Amino acid sequence: MKLPAFRPLFHRNADRLAILVMSLLALGITLGITLTAWKFANNAIELETRRHFELRVMQVHEAIRARMLDCRQLLRRSTELFDASSSVNRSDWRAYVASLHLEIGCPGIQGLGYIERVPDSQRQAHTARVRAGGYPGYTMWPEGDRAEYAPVVYMEPANERNLRSLGLDMAFDPTPRKALERAMDTGLVTLTPKLRLNPQIDTDMQTEFAMFLPVYRNGVALDNVAQRRLATQGYVYAVFRANNLMRSILGVVGDARLQIFDGAETTDAHLLYDNLPDVRQTAPTAGSVYVAEWHTPVIDRAWTVRASSLPVFEAAVDRSRANLALAVGLVISFMLAALVARLLTQQARARHMTTELRESREVLGLALDGSNLALFDSNPQTGVVRMSDRWNALLGYPAEAVQTTVQELEALVHPDDLPHLRGMLSDVLDGKTVFYDIEHRVRHREGYWIWIRSRARVVARDNQGRAVRLTGTNSDITERKQMQRMKDEFIATVNHELRTPLTALIGSLALLKEESSPLSPTATTFLEMADKNADRLVSLVNDILEIEKIEAGMVELKMEQMALGPFIEQALAMNAGYAEQHGTRYQLASPLPTVEVMADRDRLQQVLTNLLSNAAKYSPSGETVSVHVERLDNRVKISVTDRGPGVPDEFRSRIFGKFAQADTSDSTKKGGTGLGLAISKALVEAMNGQIGYESAVGAGATFFIVLPVA
Repeated sequence: MKLPAFRPLFHRNADRLAILVMSLLALGITLGITLTAWKFANNAIELETRRHFELRVMQVHEAIRARMLDCRQLLRRSTELFDASSSVNRSDWRAYVASLHLEIGCPGIQGLGYIERVPDSQRQAHTARVRAGGYPGYTMWPEGDRAEYAPVVYMEPANERNLRSLGLDMAFDPTPRKALERAMDTGLVTLTPKLRLNPQIDTDMQTEFAMFLPVYRNGVALDNVAQRRLATQGYVYAVFRANNLMRSILGVVGDARLQIFDGAETTDAHLLYDNLPDVRQTAPTAGSVYVAEWHTPVIDRAWTVRASSLPVFEAAVDRSRANLALAVGLVISFMLAALVARLLTQQARARHMTTELRESREVLGLALDGSNLALFDSNPQTGVVRMSDRWNALLGYPAEAVQTTVQELEALVHPDDLPHLRGMLSDVLDGKTVFYDIEHRVRHREGYWIWIRSRARVVARDNQGRAVRLTGTNSDITERKQMQRMKDEFIATVNHELRTPLTALIGSLALLKEESSPLSPTATTFLEMADKNADRLVSLVNDILEIEKIEAGMVELKMEQMALGPFIEQALAMNAGYAEQHGTRYQLASPLPTVEVMADRDRLQQVLTNLLSNAAKYSPSGETVSVHVERLDNRVKISVTDRGPGVPDEFRSRIFGKFAQADTSDSTKKGGTGLGLAISKALVEAMNGQIGYESAVGAGATFFIVLPVA
């Protein structure tokens, strides 16, 4: 009997079962990897957001500390008025305080005054003298007999509240009295704790505190405490209302609850300021995802700054990158499962596909093993670095902890990456940045280069501010780099497959619109909606494929030497109609220079059109979009300025990212894919240029391109 030309290895039903099992297995593996990557991406976003929140708390701490130091210096300068004169009357004090311009020199201060030290034996004479000086109703209060008084005799500016404080004996209350005595004994500026409010002065009840500095008699010895007590004639002092002061320092903070406590205890009794006065609990705001505390030295006291995130902050966390990675991973997972099913139907290729899947599993296993972090701890002063055992494993050596030097580690870094790595490390050690995060290459034991991600920060400094301990982590990201390149190549490969169905869809819609038979109103409406949505889909697909092709290095630029002036005029003429649709117009802000650049004419036109259309969309109707071209030595700068709302602060760090759009209702109405600026940035940099922007919220924005002169 003649044998058949082909005999299947399994029965048909067995083949179908094998294909189904293998397809589901491939889908499960890739979905697991995708979900793991998505989880890691979300964790990274969470960590980045938490660090950003902690940085904001540190900035609040620095702002408060700097303002209080300015006020301390103001008190020190005020004593010079008494040092330079045998006596200072109320007119002198008023003129002096007016010259200080407190609203500029120390915003948020309630007033600047002078407290006179009055023994009980001079009480009546003191009262008579002040009354004769223009305040007939002056008296010291609270009433009572004491060995010594410390009444307020001058207080400027002379508003109603400050005038009511005249005669207040600051030594009556033990809290300010201790601060007065500490200032007298040390000769230094002292700060009171939270003071008890007096209804005689305040109807607007706010927490307040005061700052004191003694005024000594001229020409007397001040060598010890006894001499300083005898020489003290009074005090210059500043009084602060916590709400007013903090608002002047911090402004309006709408996305976090800020609380400031006097001392380390975070209880109601020590609360100085709360930007949410209606929320009375002193524990972190209920439901806050992010909470951070910072202990702040202020003059001779210590405050605690606590910040708790509010829903508006948490809602602004950008998780689009993680969601995009999840979406792309899901698409790739299902496409891979379909591919496995197709390949397994062919016996000749089934064996080859099995081998590839086995190799893929091995590569993925190595990538997961390589995700472990290699820790390091170094002393920048000695150059000694201690590495965990994972570091040796990353480089292909036996896994064991080692001690090495900075010079030996730098010898492993790729020469092209070393200058940037040194620069970022120098900024961290000098305190210019809090931490560094850099991706670079190092040489493997076998001689090839691997990519690592290195992150570190200074955790200890000496008394001179020099870094004495730097700690961080290294992780192998070689596989991620390779996977990114594979994804980019895949997107470029399926370019045609994505465009073809869209082209057919648009053609079909066009034929329907040209049909002679009239359609019903409802059908016509739906046809117009489908046509518009198809155009938007084409624009989105084109932008996605464009940015992916650029990042994959598959876009060829036709560089040529071109005159910039005629090119700019042509671009403005081509886009004038679009500006008219939005009620705006383009205008040259300066004459065009005679200069030539090396660029791809079509790609530069694409970039400039994007900037012009954005400016027209975001400028109010009737406004003008200014275009300015200037030569800067061997470069040319093209600027486009709109009169719109400007770039929001929270959007600036990702404005040139993919799918980046400001989270405002206005931007949603404007439309767009969020890829225009990302594409423009990639194209300009490919032409050896730079792109950037300058903006102030509410005052418009200027986007510019810088190109080298031909």
